[in-house]
Amino acid sequence: MEDKNKIFLTLLLYFSPLWFYYKWTHPEVFTFTLLMIGLIDYYNKRVKSAVLFTALASVQNPAAALVPFLIIIGELINLVKDFSKTKLNKFIITGLISLIVFIPFIFYYYYFGTFSLIGKYATDLHTISLAKILSLFFDLNFGLIIYVPVIFGLIIYSVIKRNIYAIISLITVVLFAVIDSAQLNWNPGIMLIHRYSYWMIPVLLFGCLYSFKYIKDKTKIILVVLSAIILLPWLIHIKTGHAWNHCEFQPVAKFVLNTFPALYNPQEEVFADRTLKEEVNFNNKLPLTYYYNNQALKTLNYDPVKKKYYYTNHNPEFNKLRIKIRHKKIIYSIGFDGVRKEYKK
Repeated sequence: MEDKNKIFLTLLLYFSPLWFYYKWTHPEVFTFTLLMIGLIDYYNKRVKSAVLFTALASVQNPAAALVPFLIIIGELINLVKDFSKTKLNKFIITGLISLIVFIPFIFYYYYFGTFSLIGKYATDLHTISLAKILSLFFDLNFGLIIYVPVIFGLIIYSVIKRNIYAIISLITVVLFAVIDSAQLNWNPGIMLIHRYSYWMIPVLLFGCLYSFKYIKDKTKIILVVLSAIILLPWLIHIKTGHAWNHCEFQPVAKFVLNTFPALYNPQEEVFADRTLKEEVNFNNKLPLTYYYNNQALKTLNYDPVKKKYYYTNHNPEFNKLRIKIRHKKIIYSIGFDGVRKEYKK
């Protein structure tokens, strides 16, 4: 990779949600980092170390095992196409390294008699749904589109360019989402971006690497600046203490709900937990309504006949909607009729 592309990649990483989880009590940041190291190694044709690092990443998040698996498949195809004893030995060694992905399953089976305690007690294949899968990409609280729109745009651009690695990368993160959507608790403790979306970023970035050569230097500078501008407000927001509250609507979701509620239809658990501001069994609390300034804006309902949840939207009076920004003793109230200055008592 050319030096300017190395710098571009590094800056895209620095101006990303990488920082959100580096002090988190759960090791998502290690999955993120190990995947990124492994995929860069694979880009540089260091296949054995690529499998080593990506396999280590899967020890914490089993869905990440897809990455070393796909690398092994790719190497097998190359071996069949151009067989030699040297390549066979290399393939065998790489295959043995990939066995790291089985360490957690062996551990759980040895000590607890099941291949995964999390899989046994915290997942259910029947809970996989399109709403949960899409939410990892598009939810206004924790989806990729909110926090890494530049990288999201780059992967789409790379797919349009028909780059095979971009296509495989996009398919891989969709498979990640399908596997992870079996989790029973879909609104868990998170730092802004969903923990399952977070470590999709290295895979998406890998899919973009092969398209860097088509992007002009000026465009790269614009994309880096745009990434920095997008990240900065979230870094400030983290300092408020609201960022880690998974039972609170985050700013973008709250703004859309307060102004155009029909545009945001989150997965039911997400809406319920954040409306109630706690994790509870919400089914006995339906219909459940979201209010802003004592005005009903959106209601979650359940149809017992069709056995389906559905939303009812209430048209807000836009002239009454206001966003309040507090600075010291002054409150700036912003609405469709202008800005008002209020003084805190």
